[in-house]
Amino acid sequence: MNNSTGLTAGTQLASGAIFDSYVPILKLGIQTIPGVSFYINGSTDPIIIGLSGMYELDLSDTDARISKLQFNKSSLQVVNSNPGGYLIIDIMYQERG
Repeated sequence: MNNSTGLTAGTQLASGAIFDSYVPILKLGIQTIPGVSFYINGSTDPIIIGLSGMYELDLSDTDARISKLQFNKSSLQVVNSNPGGYLIIDIMYQERG
């Protein structure tokens, strides 16, 4: 998945549907503005991007996997309304066989 344009925050990123064909996720990298929050594997407790604007998780040498990745709707609205806002999501996933 490269440069997915036209994504709607309410349906594809917030629900996690955009990643349905790309799970399980083995490595996750996110670059965005500080304060953006997201959820892994249906958690109700968000992960909040810190001041560096970067988040990285490498599960490739473990048995753990990311099966669901969702972004907070209000965070996506902040990114979208900020003239300098950006959201870069980099994943490495395991192909289903």
